[in-house]
Amino acid sequence: MAFERRAGALWAEQVAIEAIIADVGTPLFIYSASLIREQARAVRTAFEPLGAEVRYAVKANSNLSVLGLLLAEGCGMDVVSGGELLRARRAGCAGADICFAGVSKSETELRSALGLDAEGHEPVGLINIESASEFQLLDRIAREAGVRASALLRVNPDVDAKTHRFTTTGLTDSKFGIDPSEALELFRTADLFPGVELLGLHAHIGSPIHEPAQYAAAAGRLGELASCVRSIGRDVRILNLGGGFAHGYGTSAAEPVSAYADAVRTAIGDEIERGTRILIEPGRVITAGGGLLVVGVMHVKDNVHRSFALCDAGMNALARPALYEAHHRVEPVRNRTGAERLADVAGPLCESSDFLARERPLPPIEAGDAIAVFDAGAYGMSMASNYNEHPKPAEVLVDGDRWGVVRERQSFDDLIRHDRPPVWRSHEEKS
Repeated sequence: MAFERRAGALWAEQVAIEAIIADVGTPLFIYSASLIREQARAVRTAFEPLGAEVRYAVKANSNLSVLGLLLAEGCGMDVVSGGELLRARRAGCAGADICFAGVSKSETELRSALGLDAEGHEPVGLINIESASEFQLLDRIAREAGVRASALLRVNPDVDAKTHRFTTTGLTDSKFGIDPSEALELFRTADLFPGVELLGLHAHIGSPIHEPAQYAAAAGRLGELASCVRSIGRDVRILNLGGGFAHGYGTSAAEPVSAYADAVRTAIGDEIERGTRILIEPGRVITAGGGLLVVGVMHVKDNVHRSFALCDAGMNALARPALYEAHHRVEPVRNRTGAERLADVAGPLCESSDFLARERPLPPIEAGDAIAVFDAGAYGMSMASNYNEHPKPAEVLVDGDRWGVVRERQSFDDLIRHDRPPVWRSHEEKS
């Protein structure tokens, strides 16, 4: 196992977590290279019979060393911002293997995606267009530069992912994607946009999707729309089905990735048979289980109603419990003997929502101990903040019996590095 207990203490692969803490301190994220590789291979193996190509969702965990592991496993990259695009490129991802999504792309980001920035990067393989206005903007940029953008239209299939309302993206009240009828019209008038080559369709309905049937329903809607597009004389060569496969966070087991692949084959088997190129964008299912957040216990106190383990990081390092009321398993790095008691694992921030776990049975905890928060390899560091001016944690990668820091802990100086006194400018009234 990637994370297991030996003689009362937690280990990451063949490395004692206490040894890492002694060198690096807390808070920190610890990633298991072997588990991340294993999960990437499981996804690729499950979807290989469909001929599907994997584009890892960089937003889940954007550390360059993690991206490097996934590139070595044959994954491309799905990015949703210019910053994520930079990280994918710095990690070594070929432009052709990058999909650029994102609901509000700027002209600067689109120019970079087309390889028109000063660095002269390769253009990305696909741009997922989210609105008619973005279609027009991309067309203008491409025509002015004398290039042609390869693109998909992201449609809103109106399929309920049956997940948290803040991570549901495929219903008609979502800001993401365009209505299928509008997508059909954009295909119909595609000749008016010669700077863009429309190659297919994209959808993503949310995350985590616990029921493969919901994922398959969205794929089926894409297949139906593809048939409509072909009926007006336009071609659909690519279907990007998005990601969102569930990960089990300890409250219940998640469906295996193969269940999603089987459901997709049933939903769009005719598209697969005709040779339509299939893309998927998994993120959480690959990296979530491969990461721990380790926090240090600063103080322990008992109030009238409950006990608190007050730690050196909370929602600033892992926002999911506060943002989505998400469940993460928590355990002390080293167990103490004694009766368990219910306790909240809380952070140092001046917010009542600053907690990592509530009313959990824990063995005796003392100041100076460390607590591990499991399944923190996705949407942990990528959502971390400097709220209350706390530096972001360090990140460590473990691979077998070796480990190394893959992102340094921020310092207090880092927090103010870009502050500066104003360079005053005068305001001139216009007559």
